[in-house]
Amino acid sequence: REIIMTGKGTRYIIENFKDGEPEYMELIKEPVFDKDGKITGIVGLINDVTESELLKRELNKMALVDKMTGLPNRNAMEIDMEKFEKAEYPITVVSIDCDGLKRINDTYGYSVGDEYIKMTSMIIQMAFANQAKIYRLAGDEFVIIMTKTDETQAQGLMRAFRSRFDMYKIRDLSLSVTYGLAGTDDPGASLSRILHKANQDMLCKKFVNKRLNTKEEEY
Repeated sequence: REIIMTGKGTRYIIENFKDGEPEYMELIKEPVFDKDGKITGIVGLINDVTESELLKRELNKMALVDKMTGLPNRNAMEIDMEKFEKAEYPITVVSIDCDGLKRINDTYGYSVGDEYIKMTSMIIQMAFANQAKIYRLAGDEFVIIMTKTDETQAQGLMRAFRSRFDMYKIRDLSLSVTYGLAGTDDPGASLSRILHKANQDMLCKKFVNKRLNTKEEEY
């Protein structure tokens, strides 16, 4: 009726299941006009677009998932940051960086460095999968977004996590991470800015730790 009223065609995709497998059909409907411009009927076409639709969905998924760890990536995080609702505040963002990754790469090679990153991902997921969103942005950089969690609560959770993480090793090298965090209880605040503050907090701690370690080696 809408096509007859407006004279405009339509095109859309529907999803069916055949033997438990998804099947995607493209429906095209166009009005048919007579020589006087009056609509005399509608012609419809149905195309099986299952293969192309599955490929498109797989590509979309790949664009949002980190291949090495299976975690959501930066693109996914930026999308999620626009979706948090008022009821999920306060929100605390945690920026995490692996300590000593370059040393492991130089000592054992990049394959062991990749193992370090995967192990870090696994440990973070075991600790926070049920209470936070976890992302791998790039290299050894991870982000945890904790909803309904203020900075004080997040600090306690991260201290407990850090103490457990320090017990893990790769070869003969102990693993550790440096983290920084920042939070807000204002739904109008920019979460991108909160992330930047958390990252700056993390970088500041890494700088201080590096200076302390350097002084200990000199001593």
